[in-house]
Amino acid sequence: MFPTLYDFGTITILGRPYPIGIHSYGIMMALAFLTALVGLQREFPRKNIDVQLAYSIVFRAVVFGVLGAKIYYVIEFQDLSAFFSSSGLVLYGGLIAGSVAILYTIYRSGSPMLPIIDAIGPLLLLGIGIGRIGCLLAGDGCYGRRCTLPWPWGMEFPAGIKPTIDRISGEVFSVYPTPLYDFLLMVVAFSLFWRFRKKLERVPGVISGLVLIYIGVERFIIEFWRRNERYVYWQDGHIFPIFNKLEFSDQMPFGFSGSQLISVLLLIPVGILLVFWSRKRPIEIPDELLPEPRLQDVPPKQTPKKRKKKRRA
Repeated sequence: MFPTLYDFGTITILGRPYPIGIHSYGIMMALAFLTALVGLQREFPRKNIDVQLAYSIVFRAVVFGVLGAKIYYVIEFQDLSAFFSSSGLVLYGGLIAGSVAILYTIYRSGSPMLPIIDAIGPLLLLGIGIGRIGCLLAGDGCYGRRCTLPWPWGMEFPAGIKPTIDRISGEVFSVYPTPLYDFLLMVVAFSLFWRFRKKLERVPGVISGLVLIYIGVERFIIEFWRRNERYVYWQDGHIFPIFNKLEFSDQMPFGFSGSQLISVLLLIPVGILLVFWSRKRPIEIPDELLPEPRLQDVPPKQTPKKRKKKRRA
């Protein structure tokens, strides 16, 4: 893998070294937001929306998305150093904070909310897929648990940010490349939503609701293969309470991760409510058609004729 494309060395701030360089994850993140900007620039004119709003939406999504992803990581893993590193980003933290910032931006602009978030929905899927390629190149630990399947079903990350090397034996082992699964599933979903977006957007809000449902269901399924801590799990016939966090292990009991809980308790319900509310929302149609305004007959304005001045002989 290629976590760092070019290394500029390290700088020391308050006695702590910080590596400086061009990282593959950062490049893919920038590409994801740039792709969303280009897509919005194409969609907004078709929906009679000011294109300048796309710049404000993407800018706030970048700032608050990264900040939310960092805060989520710090809260979950209690690691304040993540604020000052290039890693330590959690998708759902960025998704929640970025969504709030985007909704506030649309509200302040006075533009129609539902058509805009419908335009963002499919592009969000594509952006997540591109970001997952960044995870794959960086080897940041978003991959799955150990597996014995050959490539490409099983991949090794010996040079990743979190290398797949056994701490005791030093053996390099294979894991499920779940970022690659995420990328493929997101790109396929984006293609379908983009293909049928003009039909689905006839009822504003349906596209964004379906996108949230898809993200929640997809993440809930993928998490069973990922190497994440479980917060609600079964062991020896007992159900352990929420936030009883397990230490990282390759052999975990069956349970749910934090991302799965957010999918089930937040994303999927919000998506379902948005779809049903959009379909039941009454369409405002005037009872009687207003007559066309008639112009009054106004006689044309006559310009006074200029009098010729007589010249004296």
